[in-house]
Amino acid sequence: MINPAPYPYQYSANPYWRTPVNDPDNPGWGPGGGVSLWFVSVGLLMVTQIGAVLVRMIELQLLNGGRPPKFDPMQDSRLVLYTVLSTAVAHALTVLVCWMFVQKFSKAGFLPTLGWGWTNGFRWYHGFLLVVVFLFMGIGLEKLIPGRTTDFDKMLQKGQAVRISIACMAVFTAPFVEEVIYRGVLFAGLRSRFSQWTTIGIVSFLFLLVHVPQYWGGWSGLILLGTLSLALTVIRAETKSILPGVYIHTLFNAAGALGILLAGQQK
Repeated sequence: MINPAPYPYQYSANPYWRTPVNDPDNPGWGPGGGVSLWFVSVGLLMVTQIGAVLVRMIELQLLNGGRPPKFDPMQDSRLVLYTVLSTAVAHALTVLVCWMFVQKFSKAGFLPTLGWGWTNGFRWYHGFLLVVVFLFMGIGLEKLIPGRTTDFDKMLQKGQAVRISIACMAVFTAPFVEEVIYRGVLFAGLRSRFSQWTTIGIVSFLFLLVHVPQYWGGWSGLILLGTLSLALTVIRAETKSILPGVYIHTLFNAAGALGILLAGQQK
């Protein structure tokens, strides 16, 4: 049940950013619901990527006159592009599933239930300054901690179309979807049962965990990503809103996307 008590944090005077009376830390679902939605989000990524492989195999079979295709998935640039694009499909399905799930428990609306506003003194320039700090931190870590070529680096080497697709999703879909899942549905479900710092620890760890295979070997990147995850989760805990996280996440990814595109032009 939604907590009927007045919402304890003050939102912007702009009605568009104002959340109706509800407590995002008491959403109506528990840890089981939050963790289940997390598993669904991971499962959708896996299923859509398998779908991308099947589409590419069918395409190659048609091009080969019906003969079974023989190709190296890691060397096929078109398959890598299809896999990247399949992530956008997974993101859309994830938001749809989360929306249906949240609507079952709350009549306040999807985003208001998860928390959507500038609260507890947080302002846009705080997020901007934090991203600048993280960017300088990333530069320093790269110089201090050597790493090897990651799977993500290999994907970027598959052509400009792949780089553009990755850059677009990094800015336009990933921040919102990941904040909805991790700092939204998952955090709220866990926080309804566990302490604030226990919830912060679990959410931050799971966010880092799903990115480990892609960035394995890039130790400085993983440290930076883990620190970013912790910061975003702490901000969610203090503000009871996913909006600051979406904003910071988007700025951070936009800087990375710009670097990807500029590096691609230099090759």
